[in-house]
Amino acid sequence: MKIVLIPILALIYSFAFLANNYVTSMLYLAKAAHLVHIPTGIKLFYVLIFGWIGVIAIFISNLYLSLTGFFESQYMLSVWVSVATSVAPMLCVIFTKYFYDVDDNFFNVSPKILFIIAVLYSILNSISVQLLIHIFEKSNSLVDGIFVMFIGDITGITLVALILIYSPKLINKIKK
Repeated sequence: MKIVLIPILALIYSFAFLANNYVTSMLYLAKAAHLVHIPTGIKLFYVLIFGWIGVIAIFISNLYLSLTGFFESQYMLSVWVSVATSVAPMLCVIFTKYFYDVDDNFFNVSPKILFIIAVLYSILNSISVQLLIHIFEKSNSLVDGIFVMFIGDITGITLVALILIYSPKLINKIKK
């Protein structure tokens, strides 16, 4: 039954990705890197909440978006970037479960652990994606791309976390 979630999650992620690119187009400072990238926060929370179903949805969505956008007709680059960006959050979750006392459902996760996951994911994601772009396109701005993407990833994760934390409080306040 969970498999039904894959296309739904992929569509939601795709919409968020396209909306983010439209709203933050002036903050696009390096290939495939914005200073604010809310979809990165969505990817991390997909994996935290849905596990491998989230990874599959992210992969499908990223592959489609890559082939029709940033890396049009660059099939190998699109596949590798999609693998890197969908597997990176899961690797960080697995790493955190292994080295910290976190249950499988992340019910006992502290803000410190979430921060560690966010930083690890931002580092792994920005280095892997920008390195792939550098290898396939022979770009000369690897460090700039990594830096911009890292800042965008951290910003996006923070914004999604704040929305998830404060939305219920705001909704309850409005209802009163």
